[in-house]
Amino acid sequence: MEHEETVTAGEAAGIIGVNIATVARWAKRGVLTPTGTEGRAILYPRPMVERVAAARRVLTGAAS
Repeated sequence: MEHEETVTAGEAAGIIGVNIATVARWAKRGVLTPTGTEGRAILYPRPMVERVAAARRVLTGAAS
């Protein structure tokens, strides 16, 4: 099985365009699912983060 690229919560927040607290809140609600940790950093799969970012752009009408 190929290893999927992951990003930290801070990187996910930057990709999606929200703050880290929003990423944490969405993780609690199941919008984002962490795949593990690296040290103290919570990791999220990059493809999932990019899908959430794309959906957010569509819903807010933001340009890509």
